[in-house]
Amino acid sequence: MSPLKIGYLIFPRSKSAPRISKSDKALIEQLRKIPNVELEVFTLVLHKRLRWSHSVLRALRGEAGWPAELEKQVQASLSETSFVSYAPLPNATVESATFALAIELIRRPSSERPNILYGSTLDIGGFTAVQVAKSISCMSVVICEQNIEEAQSRYPVSMHRRQRVALRDAHQIISTSHEVSAQIAKGGRKATVISLQQNSSDQQNYWSKAQATLEAVHQNILS
Repeated sequence: MSPLKIGYLIFPRSKSAPRISKSDKALIEQLRKIPNVELEVFTLVLHKRLRWSHSVLRALRGEAGWPAELEKQVQASLSETSFVSYAPLPNATVESATFALAIELIRRPSSERPNILYGSTLDIGGFTAVQVAKSISCMSVVICEQNIEEAQSRYPVSMHRRQRVALRDAHQIISTSHEVSAQIAKGGRKATVISLQQNSSDQQNYWSKAQATLEAVHQNILS
């Protein structure tokens, strides 16, 4: 049987090192362990030639910039990843990254494209996974970690729009807490819960259950 091809989208964090979140690393590790799964991690990064000027603009807004050695910092956490470069656009940087990844995958033969795309953070990776999945006719899984109601009170309207698209159009939703799952249910969607803040002393048993849950998500999405 042909392996199930899964793509996992990463947007490096701008404010801290390591650049990859613990939850993304944990999920990637578990996906790699699932039998007959071929995983490719896509890391979306600002184009090198535009990174310095964009970092200056971010600094003027009091935000962290992007280092020239960003790729090396990512590879310190992820040994295997495919980098996809995008250009920043005013108020549409996530959309620009989405377009860049879609073009990258559309150019590939259909046999080399993912069957399922994973994206974390509703308004960023989740939105991108959903939109790119539409363009290559594959399935999408959105991972929701942040408190949705709190995020909507703190962030711009453009983020709210991307959140709504991700929640509405994702084929499957994974939440990392029952609280977030309940918030998703208010919008009429059901989320599978995989808690990543475990306190169990039996780590092997915990991750075995997490892996089984991910396999069930794949079976459900492809049935």
